[in-house]
Formats: sequence, structure tokens, C-alpha cells
Amino acid sequence: MRHLLRLMLAVISLSASFGIGLLSGHEYGWMTEFDASLDPTTIETNGNRALVRIVLLVLALAAAATMAATTKTTTRSRYVLPLVLSLLAIAAYGFGSR
Repeated sequence: MRHLLRLMLAVISLSASFGIGLLSGHEYGWMTEFDASLDPTTIETNGNRALVRIVLLVLALAAAATMAATTKTTTRSRYVLPLVLSLLAIAAYGFGSR
């Protein structure tokens, strides 16, 4: 049962990191492909994309922290996978906000 919980938390963290990557960039960046004279950064939005990215980041970090807290091994290796997943989520969030 513990392995199933660990697998489920890893999938949640990876899915949230993938979602953060999908929501990177500007919402209307595709418009410059059709008309180069448009500047999509001047369009004002209500920031829903940024809010969803933050929620996904929190979800990914919470899943990784839960994975580290619920593992029953006594070695330090139990923290390796949650640490890697946390760094992946933070990297996806950091590189996506450029």
C-alpha cells in the first residue's frame, strides 16, 4: 500500500509540473504568428493563468513533501525522489515565467 501511495504522489507531482510547463509563456503569444504588428504583452488579462500555475506549484510541492513524510525508511535516500520532483516543479515554474 505504501508503494501505491508513493507512486500516486509521484504521478501527481509530475502531472502538476507538466501542467506548469504547459501554462508557461504569454496567453496571447500565438497572435504574433498571424499578425506581426500585434504586441500580445499589451493585452490586459485578469491573471488566471498565473493563479493556476501557482496552485499547480503548491500541489506539486505538497505532494513531494507528503511523499517524503510518509516514507517509512530510515535512510536519507527517501528524500532523493521528493527533492528531485520539487526541484523539477520549481524549475518549470521559474523557466515558465520568463
